[in-house]
Amino acid sequence: MYKIASIEIAGFRGSDRTLRLPMDADVNFFIGRNGTGKTRLMNLLNFALSGDVRNLMQIEFRSVLFRLFRPRDRARPFIRISRGTDEDGYIDLTYELGTSSKAKPQTFRISASDIGGPWMRRQYRLLTETRYYHTDEPSDLARIKQSIDRLIQLSWISVHRAAMEAPEEREKRFESPVDRKAHQVARDFGVYFSVLDKAAAEETDKFQQVYLLALISPSGFEALSSLETVNPEDEKSAIRGMFAEFNIKSSVYASKLESFSKRMAKALANYDPKGPLEANDFLVLTDTIRIHDSVKEWHQLLKKRASIYAPKDTFVSILNGMLYKKRVSINAGNQPIFHSESGEELNLEQLSSGEKQLFILLGETLLQKQQPCIFMADEPEISLHIDWQERLVPSLRKINPNAQIVFATHSPDVVGAYGDNTIDLEKIG
Repeated sequence: MYKIASIEIAGFRGSDRTLRLPMDADVNFFIGRNGTGKTRLMNLLNFALSGDVRNLMQIEFRSVLFRLFRPRDRARPFIRISRGTDEDGYIDLTYELGTSSKAKPQTFRISASDIGGPWMRRQYRLLTETRYYHTDEPSDLARIKQSIDRLIQLSWISVHRAAMEAPEEREKRFESPVDRKAHQVARDFGVYFSVLDKAAAEETDKFQQVYLLALISPSGFEALSSLETVNPEDEKSAIRGMFAEFNIKSSVYASKLESFSKRMAKALANYDPKGPLEANDFLVLTDTIRIHDSVKEWHQLLKKRASIYAPKDTFVSILNGMLYKKRVSINAGNQPIFHSESGEELNLEQLSSGEKQLFILLGETLLQKQQPCIFMADEPEISLHIDWQERLVPSLRKINPNAQIVFATHSPDVVGAYGDNTIDLEKIG
């Protein structure tokens, strides 16, 4: 997936000037006092890149051009959106998506008259704050979204923290937008963590297959050389882990494992690569080789599973490192569970507003699955303690180092060490 190399916006908020915004591959901040257009700009960028033409039509601009890039790729795709009016005076948008500046772009034109019925057309004739939503989309609109999705992955958190919804859907709920977004993130965790569980289970199945095949594979004298790396205590510990993995109680194997460990240690002590072997020691060492091979495969399995679960573990570790007198864990149902210092279980609604905001920001980053992604958020500092503001961006980058962060903020603490990555809208607007 591509990231944004630069943005050019003509006619933003009725201005005659063209905004030229060079973008850093990793972290970007739009700053400026209230009224400079940060939220309007973030909405424009989000609506444009998500193909949300209904809301994009309500923002005043003439054109916006996104130039894209990705490391080690010579291609320079672009997305250009122009806003005008059709022959009947209705607002229309023209999307152009090209693989390079020289290639002929895909072109799609969407008019307000194409969306919904007569009521919808009247609402989109002029700029208005009235919004209405339909689930039926014109085919060109679907193709626009599909074409954009082939170029970029967009992750967006609005200042309200909840996605735009149809009025009738919004009225069905009594949750605040923040609670709604937090619950959405938690639900998405269940899907993502189930995928991780499936990947880990597949690796466990492969280990079982290797283990069973080892039972019928020959062990020759040449394998005796591997005995020099065998530590009886390490082998015993690994075997305990394998038994635990398959839910075998220690009472079933403890005495047998202890007996074999002693015979293994004795045989290894007696083993001389240049000398003769007693028959009993030879049998024990042959079994030891088989076990050692299985132990090596077991350690490989643990490494693979640790890699699979690393994003989830990193998220939990970072969130626990920031929470005050609370802890989070992931239960067997792959849902986040919070506990107070006293051990009381807490649901999401019982968290403070700042804790919910932190959970949303870190959780949304985790759900990017460490993929190259354009991560946009308006005022990420809302309700966050200064300490959390300072740690926010470094924490997000630990969870997904491949994301391109694009934030609008009032907080110098959020910007932190990235002062060179700011665009001041007061100076360029």
